[in-house]
Amino acid sequence: MGTRGIAATRPLSAGRRRRAPGSLGLAALSTVAVAACGGSPPTPTASATATSTHSGPATATATASPTPSGPAMLLVWVVRTPSDDQQIRIATPGGGPARTVITLAGTVSISVFAFSHGTAFVQQRDGSLELVNLESSATVTIPSVFPHVDSPGAVDDSGQHMEYSDLVPGGAESLMEVDLSSHAVTTVGSLGGNLAFGGFTPEVWHGTVISGTTLGTGEVDQVASGTGAILATTTLPAGYPVFVAPDGVHAAAAVHGNLGDASDCNPGTGAVGHPTPDNTLQSFAIGSLPTTFLSEAHHNLNVLGGSPGFSTLLIDDEPTLGGSAGITMSPDFGVFLVSGGTKTQLATLGAVPIGGAVPSPCDSYIEAGALYQDGATAAVAVRTGSGAELVQVAAGKAPIILDSVAAGWSPYTVSLVPAS
Repeated sequence: MGTRGIAATRPLSAGRRRRAPGSLGLAALSTVAVAACGGSPPTPTASATATSTHSGPATATATASPTPSGPAMLLVWVVRTPSDDQQIRIATPGGGPARTVITLAGTVSISVFAFSHGTAFVQQRDGSLELVNLESSATVTIPSVFPHVDSPGAVDDSGQHMEYSDLVPGGAESLMEVDLSSHAVTTVGSLGGNLAFGGFTPEVWHGTVISGTTLGTGEVDQVASGTGAILATTTLPAGYPVFVAPDGVHAAAAVHGNLGDASDCNPGTGAVGHPTPDNTLQSFAIGSLPTTFLSEAHHNLNVLGGSPGFSTLLIDDEPTLGGSAGITMSPDFGVFLVSGGTKTQLATLGAVPIGGAVPSPCDSYIEAGALYQDGATAAVAVRTGSGAELVQVAAGKAPIILDSVAAGWSPYTVSLVPAS
């Protein structure tokens, strides 16, 4: 299975890093299949107001393919330098040596957008696709893959094919496929008549179904990998980052609910283009209406990842009123697992530890994360006073700093990736 990152991810917008397809906010990167458990989405406690083009569950036949507990996994995080270079680094769960896989010059590379079978997928500014072996650092370049726009893609279960959306400026949108062995690029089908607005971003590809989001609409879609035909759609209010689960069937988002805290963020809508803070968690099977299972006034919630079917979510929960006494050690803020509306704190904000300048209201110290295979331990990327750190957290256990980078560097994505 290949997984995209919003990775990918979450470009800086109005103080908070948000996932934006094409600019790599690592949403899916941080939700790589890292647990051997499945299950239903979190139990809903309230109805959502979003609309869906289907009255029932998605009809796509994609099924979860959770990663077995046996294969070796690589804990990978991507960081950016002040000059916009990107560095792919590998840390050791539990502690141990960390190493740099490769440093990508910002003048050459746009983004690291996916990991699959021990390989990192990098979009280059000249339109080529670069494949980086995470063990050896060896690279392979496939030219002329992205001729028109910044449009990362999804990798199939075999790791041999990638599909992406090619949107001609002012023209049609097509679903394209790259054979990673022969390097052949072919047109699969048209997306122009399927989606409300161009800019479909594939994120997870299972079997014959590709799941992703559509730029500017709030749509979460499933399309047929062989034709580009739309199979199922759920629509949220536009502008919110949506995270597609590794099973390709479920998704989750943090959105704004009318809880009387809109004045916490200045401005309330700002450059992000929607009301803030994101104080409400929703989940859904693609093609079904979202359901709300957690709402907290004066909280800014950020989905970092979760189990393959999102029965458990890994979230960052930070105050919207800025830093104040007691916040860093509060049981109400920090890193949490959420299941069925129940929160389990893995670490306080002070224990992670956060540091540096206090973020603006509705900004975040914790930028990305991934849930381990045990479903109870996670690694999160944190802004600190001296740069950024990758920290391992678990309930009732002291956090472990796994890796750190220099001042001015910023965390980008965190993923657990099968070694081969």
